[in-house]
Amino acid sequence: MLQTTFGTEVIDALNERAWELRSGEIAEPLALSHEALDLSQQTMYEKGIACSQRNLGYFYSRLCDFDAALNALLEGSKIAESLGDDALLSSIYNNLGILYMNQGKYPESLEIFKKNLTVIERTGNPAAKALTLNNIGNIYWALENFAEMLNAYFAALKAYETLNEESGMATIYNNIGNMYKILQDYGKARENYYKSFQLQERYGNLIGMAVAQTNLAMLHLIENDFSAAKTAYLEALATQQLLADDQQKARIYVGLGKSCKGLDCYDEALRHFHRALDISMEIQARELQVISLLELGTAYFEMEDFDNAEHFLNEVVLHFTDQRPESYLAYKTLSEICALRGDFKNAWQHHKSYHDGYETHKNEEAEERFKKLFMSFEVEKAQREKELYRRKSEELADALMELKVVYADFKKLSDVRNEMLGIVAHDLQNPLSGIMLWAELLEQQLHSGDTEHKIVHNILKSSRHMSAIIRELLDTGLEEAESAARNVVVLDAVTVARDVAEEQQKPAAFKNITIHHLLPDNLFVKTDPISLRRVIENLLSNAVKFSPQSSNVFLKLYKSGNELHMIVEDEGPGISAEDSRKLFKKFSRLSARPTGGEYSTGLGLYVVKLLVGKMDGTIHCESELGKGARFIVTIPIGDL
Repeated sequence: MLQTTFGTEVIDALNERAWELRSGEIAEPLALSHEALDLSQQTMYEKGIACSQRNLGYFYSRLCDFDAALNALLEGSKIAESLGDDALLSSIYNNLGILYMNQGKYPESLEIFKKNLTVIERTGNPAAKALTLNNIGNIYWALENFAEMLNAYFAALKAYETLNEESGMATIYNNIGNMYKILQDYGKARENYYKSFQLQERYGNLIGMAVAQTNLAMLHLIENDFSAAKTAYLEALATQQLLADDQQKARIYVGLGKSCKGLDCYDEALRHFHRALDISMEIQARELQVISLLELGTAYFEMEDFDNAEHFLNEVVLHFTDQRPESYLAYKTLSEICALRGDFKNAWQHHKSYHDGYETHKNEEAEERFKKLFMSFEVEKAQREKELYRRKSEELADALMELKVVYADFKKLSDVRNEMLGIVAHDLQNPLSGIMLWAELLEQQLHSGDTEHKIVHNILKSSRHMSAIIRELLDTGLEEAESAARNVVVLDAVTVARDVAEEQQKPAAFKNITIHHLLPDNLFVKTDPISLRRVIENLLSNAVKFSPQSSNVFLKLYKSGNELHMIVEDEGPGISAEDSRKLFKKFSRLSARPTGGEYSTGLGLYVVKLLVGKMDGTIHCESELGKGARFIVTIPIGDL
């Protein structure tokens, strides 16, 4: 054993000092961590190695050297686990979870943070628990599970308030500010960002200060207060200059450029955009590169420097087609440049590329608007639950009465929401049906390939998309209402299945898909006919929607014991393990996309699960990527 008491004390002191300096400039603590690691390895001091690897993993992550960070943290976690040092293992797990999260590996990150909660329970560290809950909230945000996100954030905030831990409270306030910014409640967003900044400033956390300053600047930019935005971005940059986070610096330079452009200071704006581009290229941050290129191209275009504009915009469309929103906007400006030069052939090609990208982006924006709508309801619900919890703690005797009051209020809100959705949908559906009818008649009268025929076809396609959205929203509102009436009768499920399959023949034939019926002569069940029909409709239409050309879809019904079993199977792309975890979530964005340009709101399977649950049934999916999907529904037959 080479280690000595003197040697371990020196190593521990080096690691502790490096960790104390982690929020400031990176050079000194990085050097201290390397020195501690060298000494630990020379003396075979395992805890010193694990601590040094934890520190190096954190600093490599800040330097965007993610591979080196991952190797260091994984090595450190193995040693800490073998030593049974739960406090150190928890710290390493926290940094490893953050690393995965920053790389967009959300399932891996969530798994690590949940493992960390188990470790924290053994250590009894409330501060670590609060931090982990905050990180879990961040992951649920990325996974668009807003209810779980809010639960995690409020649990973390309560824990930090109990501890009077201002740094943690500041982080939560910043996250809540981000939520309100998405909901476009800029007043509440600013209030939470400012609370975060004040606490971070008092705590002396430069990283947190810079983040809060950048977020405040972004709000000014959104509200077109360019002068205030520029001042706020300059303050954020002054703080950021003391840190080694080049990615955040690049974002600040982009914000400065936009602020200066809004003030008609184009030369200054160009300097900032060029600086952002240089940094993003150096750290290979693709998202920031394409944003910087697009801003440069747009700025040069507005200055009527078409050669430079064309150069930077071509960089976007040639090398960054995966960044779809930015690339389709670049096509728009390139089309205008070509038109001004009289190059109408290329102007038309660029305009077509822009239009194709715009249609896709428009559909995605519609999905985002619906997500915000439902997110706002979940925010209200979570805030009410938080208020209820506070009152319960203060006066337990009145808790039951308060619960009834809150529930009644929420029920009224839900009823009003559903009623408003019904009114709006009804008012939209009638004229929309007229538009669809006239468009279908016109399409039949016009010659395929004519400009007029294409216009009418696009009108019909968009109308059908809107009609599908309205129906799915109405289905969601109806099925979420606990008091929704159920008309339970004895019916022949085979007759319902045949009717639905017949209705799906037309969209199936459009893609040369064959629907195979594997049905008995009859199969009677006591249930709600409307719910059963909707389940079969949604599953069968999904199978057709996501299946490739010239494939097969199978619909099978059979009885087993006192249960009706229904199977809908396709030969589509299948469902990945990651997609399976969010399959029945509201507005789930799966990797598979409709194969015939159909619209998908992400509500269909969510509604199916609600309907099956209200029929006291179950649903699950069996699938492998590339091997199709098989949805299995089981419903009680009931007393006939």
